[in-house]
Amino acid sequence: LLRVDADTGYGNAMNVHFVVRAFEKAGMAALMFEDQVWPKRCGHMAGKSCIPAEEMVQKVKAAVDARHDQDFCIVSRTDAAGPHGVDEAIRRLNMYAEAGADVIIAQGRDAGGHGGAARGTLGLIPAVVDAVGPIPVVAAGGIADGRGLAAALSLGASGVSMGTRFTATRESLWTDAHKAGVLAGEGDRTAQTRIFDTLNDPDWPRQFPARYLRNGTHEQWADREPELETQAEAERARYRAMPATDFSQRLLLAGEGEIGRASCRERV
Repeated sequence: LLRVDADTGYGNAMNVHFVVRAFEKAGMAALMFEDQVWPKRCGHMAGKSCIPAEEMVQKVKAAVDARHDQDFCIVSRTDAAGPHGVDEAIRRLNMYAEAGADVIIAQGRDAGGHGGAARGTLGLIPAVVDAVGPIPVVAAGGIADGRGLAAALSLGASGVSMGTRFTATRESLWTDAHKAGVLAGEGDRTAQTRIFDTLNDPDWPRQFPARYLRNGTHEQWADREPELETQAEAERARYRAMPATDFSQRLLLAGEGEIGRASCRERV
């Protein structure tokens, strides 16, 4: 089953209606969209702004009305926590649920890639469930197998969203080198810092570091990030000259959930 990220729904409520129809016809099982102003910015970027909650409610209602199959899942996300605070984000999520949204996602700091959560996934799940119940909550971050699923369900989540685990599948568009690197990784080999953001020079706010597999570049600059920033231009040139698939030095995003052979071994 596939879930599509439809950004903001690409416009107003009428656009959302046709977007839902198109993706449902294409065979998707779920569609997620958020309450940013269009054109949007990545949810972790600075400078984003949200449409009024009442306008988003109309878009959620349009999505619900557009689907033919009631099992087609509408996932509404808010980016209001950054510009407006957590209380406003929870208020909006409750409004979207009342309008018919089926699911929200709670992602902890265990997740691979960029994130600004202060809590790990297992600590975050019950807090979000208590705040927004009875809205179904999907847990994300550091979950890589059935044991993680069982833990999330026991804490009140209705399901899980896994990222790193699926990067190594045959269907993944990652290269074989990417997949081999992820499979060789272990949870205690990840780190969450801004080292690779400094070297890649993306427009990520400082409060959203990235989680990745530790390697030679990490070891060189761990606990020396202020020094790296003073040498950033020269170090970026050196980093960019490295082979793109040399993950002994290059960035490889990964969550804390282990997906290598030890965790995938069949148990009898």
